[in-house]
Amino acid sequence: MPVILLRFIMRPLLILAAAACIWMSAATPALGAVQPQVPAGGAVLLLYDSLAKDTSKKDETDATARLLMTLGAKVNVEPLSAYRPGTLASYQRLLLLCLDPSIEFDSPDLAQELEAFTGSMLQLGGLPLAHAGERPARQYGPAPQAGAAGRLATARLLRDWMGVPGYGQLYALIRGFTPFSDYTLLRSLADELYAGGIPFVLGARPVLDNLQFPAAKRYAAALRYIQQRQGAVLMEAPAVFGPVAEGKDPLNQQISSFLDMMMQEGTAPLGIAAEQYWSFDRHYSREGMKFFDSLVLYANQSNLPVYQERTSEAAYFQSVLYSISPDFPDEWEMLRLSSSAYPVDTAVTLDFPESQKELDALVKTLKAYPVVFADYREREHTTRTASHTASTLGGKVRIDGALLAAENGNAGETKEEDYTYIERENASFKGFFQAQNQIFLTVVVAALAVFSIFIAAGRRLYRRKFLK
Repeated sequence: MPVILLRFIMRPLLILAAAACIWMSAATPALGAVQPQVPAGGAVLLLYDSLAKDTSKKDETDATARLLMTLGAKVNVEPLSAYRPGTLASYQRLLLLCLDPSIEFDSPDLAQELEAFTGSMLQLGGLPLAHAGERPARQYGPAPQAGAAGRLATARLLRDWMGVPGYGQLYALIRGFTPFSDYTLLRSLADELYAGGIPFVLGARPVLDNLQFPAAKRYAAALRYIQQRQGAVLMEAPAVFGPVAEGKDPLNQQISSFLDMMMQEGTAPLGIAAEQYWSFDRHYSREGMKFFDSLVLYANQSNLPVYQERTSEAAYFQSVLYSISPDFPDEWEMLRLSSSAYPVDTAVTLDFPESQKELDALVKTLKAYPVVFADYREREHTTRTASHTASTLGGKVRIDGALLAAENGNAGETKEEDYTYIERENASFKGFFQAQNQIFLTVVVAALAVFSIFIAAGRRLYRRKFLK
């Protein structure tokens, strides 16, 4: 009887313990994935009436979402016509974007839910659905306008609405460095910007295959030199050429292996730079971006981005930079004339030079820029795989908890052997061929000796026969 009673008591306890273990394992983030915490009130539902594709406002929905992400919001972007009842209950902030005056508001479900909505609402453009005077949390502003002035006005309005304190900072970002770029130009660029007191960030494309080859190590060594000149390194998202077969995409393993190789070689990638559509794709964000909590948002370069699993909710990152480049001349010029005016954290982006002439022009541009660029390493960043972690805290860069060599005061030149492996391979082959030549020479000499012996023996036999 006591045994039966004991079983009766212990069985539910064991079941409860097992359930607790399952719950804890499900609640624990997977090793190798960064899990940033969304700030309270940081989730924003952005509803738009039209993408205005054939107008000057065709890029403003994407730009508005990009600005919100830079201001720390977790953004969900959906068309107003597809609003699902009850969606608003999951958000504390609602942004209505009205870009087409000919479209009348026609969403009874949303209108009814707005009556009871206690969160903060901002409407940009269109006829006001809720007058600002009725509730302090209801605000109205003009529709976003194309061009630098319109984008600046929208950025300021969104910053005030989100209640983000302080001012935006500018960062110098050199994008587009690849394993095929000129490493000599990279070293010259790093040296000149370091001598000029200009902190900068380098966007580098990943190596996805053949990481065991010396060329991959040399690439990592080149990027390590950036860190020794007080620069920071970002991984740029790899190019996407088309959909992949179900279950056969190696993106996760390739990115993880590349990051591991980089960190093993002493290079700390502090974030990812990607076109905006990457953050709205469940596959890219889950397989390629999960290692980072810091993002630089490039504008989409194509009107038809290649999605794998498109979603309306953007991946969330603790640190996000808006980007402006000469591809957008009016914004670029506005920043040059009033560099302290932009209210969001922004990466001033230039392409990596392909010649000494382009390098001189790039350095001249940055040195003449009327602002002191911020140091990207002063922000907090974490990049984590299953094996290694790179992070920054208080301007100090660490890999697996250990300060980088440059941070320890050993910021000298990159070791010569990191750059002379080709010559050493050539030398080893030279020795091999020299040994091979000696072997061939010995064989030839031996063959000639044997041949001479046969000739001498044959001549002797022939003479004996002839004399007889």
